[in-house]
Amino acid sequence: MPKLACRCGYIHNLSPIPDDGFRVFPDWATDRLLYAEATTTEEWEIRQLRQAALSRLHSCPNCEAIMWDKAGDGQYHTYVPCERMIRIFADLTDRDESGGIRLRHPQTMADIERQHLLLHHGAYVVLHDGHDEVYTCLNEPQDENGEPADGTWIAYPLDDSDVARDR
Repeated sequence: MPKLACRCGYIHNLSPIPDDGFRVFPDWATDRLLYAEATTTEEWEIRQLRQAALSRLHSCPNCEAIMWDKAGDGQYHTYVPCERMIRIFADLTDRDESGGIRLRHPQTMADIERQHLLLHHGAYVVLHDGHDEVYTCLNEPQDENGEPADGTWIAYPLDDSDVARDR
């Protein structure tokens, strides 16, 4: 099943045909397709049109990023029109010994699932409980030796200066 991961962790499913992406044609290709007569199209023009048809664009419903594979070679470039932080629900009182917020509340897990997020170390996330919000940075679960482990992700609150910069 082909998939395309956004920078925020949202996964685009590329299996359905057609998928939720777009084909991007330059103006010259669109004009040529709409207004050219089949008898006047040269072979080199057909090759250029076919190459232009490989360009793909996907818009992320989670963070609004646009991923564009301009050459049709699977190398996507991501463009972010605005930096909107990912927001998920969390129990802001469920903290570890160093003040990190544990991401294990059922509604937190539902938010992560609904937004198709793949959590990754260092990601910035706004956590909220319906009343208050906290700007945080994610840290992956670790065992007692500091090695990556399966388990509950921890979100560490950011300093006020970091919050002002990220807003």
